[in-house]
Amino acid sequence: MPTVVVLGAGAIGGLFAGHLGAVAPVWVVDPWAEHVAAIQAAGLQLETREGTRQVPVQAATNGAAVAGTPVDLVVVAVKSTVTREAVAGLAPHLGGRPVWLSVQNGLGNEEVIAELTGGPVLQGVTLNAATVLAPGRVRQELRGPTWFGPHTAITVEEARWVEELFGQAGMEVYLEADPRGAVWTKLLFNAGINPITALTRLPSARLVELEETRALIAAVIREGMAVAEALGVTLKEDPIEVALRPRPAGPAHFASMAQDIFRGRKTEVEALNGAIVRLGEAHGVPTPLNQAIFALISALEKSPWRQMAIPEES
Repeated sequence: MPTVVVLGAGAIGGLFAGHLGAVAPVWVVDPWAEHVAAIQAAGLQLETREGTRQVPVQAATNGAAVAGTPVDLVVVAVKSTVTREAVAGLAPHLGGRPVWLSVQNGLGNEEVIAELTGGPVLQGVTLNAATVLAPGRVRQELRGPTWFGPHTAITVEEARWVEELFGQAGMEVYLEADPRGAVWTKLLFNAGINPITALTRLPSARLVELEETRALIAAVIREGMAVAEALGVTLKEDPIEVALRPRPAGPAHFASMAQDIFRGRKTEVEALNGAIVRLGEAHGVPTPLNQAIFALISALEKSPWRQMAIPEES
């Protein structure tokens, strides 16, 4: 059975580790000491709609703990803001030639991974959603598909075993020759929803109810769709329709970028709206709204007043 390392054991990383840990030996590497200690003590607790299970997962705060362990697959689930740091901290400790699979948000992560590892890299995206409830505890909020495919130094057939492993873990997964359509569909969804949630302090469900924000989300995404078209990317779905779908009733949910702003952390705007702006400039596609949003979020990151309690649903 292949051995898996999940780099970044937050919501998505924890979710992948919880599912894969049921069918394969899994390590998680994450700097959150309390989270790692809880997993070391009792495994990873994963809550799904089928119930709660304790998954035997090994955990460490740095890559040195994995040294000497043959690793076949590394699932990269850290924020794009720390991709270089996280991969550089793990890669030197891994023997052999593991396959690296990014399931991160935004663009540019795979290029960094390939540069630092020189190994086979898969580009992926997931529509699963999860929440870290407490150290060692992850709840799956939304079950969705994961798409991935070759990026560097690997073919579809060489990656088939990764697809089979995910299938054995009960995850919905699709291996494709060109994963960019799925990647860009989620990229544009995130570029439209995430920064506007952060700027307005409105939960996602409320954001798509208001006429003003619905129009802005659609316009931001439409710019990105023009960039994708210039790159020859065929989108999986209409990202405007996906972004503007009504959200189910429930507790207020704020996009990850809003949570980063509220908690005083650096956001992924560089890999989202920033990437759309850069690629638009390179291909002669104007992206003024994405440019404005990128500037606003970048300025907000520097504000001394941005660290505030996550607001209640309004």
